Amino acid sequence: MSSIANLESWFQQTPKVLIALSGGVDSYLVAFLSRKFLRKLCTPAVISVSPSLKTRDLLIARKFCNGYDIHLEEISGQEINDEKYLSNPANRCFYCKSSLYTSLRGLIMVTVQPWLPLEF
Repeated sequence: MSSIANLESWFQQTPKVLIALSGGVDSYLVAFLSRKFLRKLCTPAVISVSPSLKTRDLLIARKFCNGYDIHLEEISGQEINDEKYLSNPANRCFYCKSSLYTSLRGLIMVTVQPWLPLEF
């Protein structure tokens, strides 16, 4: 079985997913494939909008999702309120992603279950 067939099989067994759209090629690929194999409302991509996200990156995410018929949720990022993130350490991406995942957990709690976050 090909890798694409394996992915299609996985998505068929996992009818709802929530994609943490980080702006990297890997999360865009996961968003694209999840939408390819599942219905639009079962595959929302979520991006955290905050001062640390470049406007250009947000516009790219919007254009990508619009172009591939992917439902995009924009949530308010809170990493800017974290002193550890603000100190700009080498592992600052950890704090940014931690903030995103915390927000995703909140989103999951108010949506229909079961959700399987792909980028946790």
